[in-house]
Amino acid sequence: MKPHTFLGAVLATFLFIGVQPTRAQDELRIVTSPRDTNVVEDGTVSFFCEVTGNPKPEIHWAKDNRRVHSLRGRITVYETPNGSVLRIKSVRTGIDEVRRVPPLFTIIPTDVEVTPGGSANLTCAAVGAPTPYVRWRLGSVDPTPEDPVPFGVNVLELNDIWESGTYTCIATSDLGVIRTDVCLHLIGLAATPVNVAISEVTGTSLKLTWSPGSEDPIDSYRITYKQIFADSDMSTRVNVQSTEYTVTGLSPRAIYEFRVAAVNSFGIGRPSIPVNVITAEI
Repeated sequence: MKPHTFLGAVLATFLFIGVQPTRAQDELRIVTSPRDTNVVEDGTVSFFCEVTGNPKPEIHWAKDNRRVHSLRGRITVYETPNGSVLRIKSVRTGIDEVRRVPPLFTIIPTDVEVTPGGSANLTCAAVGAPTPYVRWRLGSVDPTPEDPVPFGVNVLELNDIWESGTYTCIATSDLGVIRTDVCLHLIGLAATPVNVAISEVTGTSLKLTWSPGSEDPIDSYRITYKQIFADSDMSTRVNVQSTEYTVTGLSPRAIYEFRVAAVNSFGIGRPSIPVNVITAEI
């Protein structure tokens, strides 16, 4: 009997019902993907697919984009603790064979707005036969070069974001490559103050001056400083209304580090580059 090839990858069409990953433990991941299989006429073939996620994802099998159900004992679908098995008995030529399908996106990421220093998850998923690899790019850069390229779905976790950017999701198989872009927009917080300078230094006081980081409106400035090489807490001056401030109550012959941040309705912006000074003797 002539062996026939059955493309297990196309049988695995995943429906992620009620799952939108927002934390690392929620991430959907294909652990074991169905594989192409050769089987003779009237033989038996089984495909296995394992997926992890929280909450537990539902796995549906499909042939030519139509869901496959158990059928009179010849086709059986059953669950395992982390996956699903599709078993076909008495394989029939022209009925059970599956056509090869190029990659197709099933979850297309949408543009995201995030405040500076915030976090975002970008989710992208694709199906096809064979199941495509799904990877992310920021321009020509791989943002997660240490991670293996997953099948079917890829959740890119971004933390401590300080720049806008356009990320590209790429789904690849031997039948083609598809791409989709998602824009990450940094919004909200006021720009970092620039030209921070110190003058009029005495043993117990000094004058700080700076310039706004942009022409956008701000509500106030926030000054933080600490004594270096001393067991002391960070000191803060808030609600500063101008671009200069006289700091008092300092210790003589001490080294201090100063930073200035702008505040608007979205919160406190990124602080300036630290500026150090040594106070005078009394």
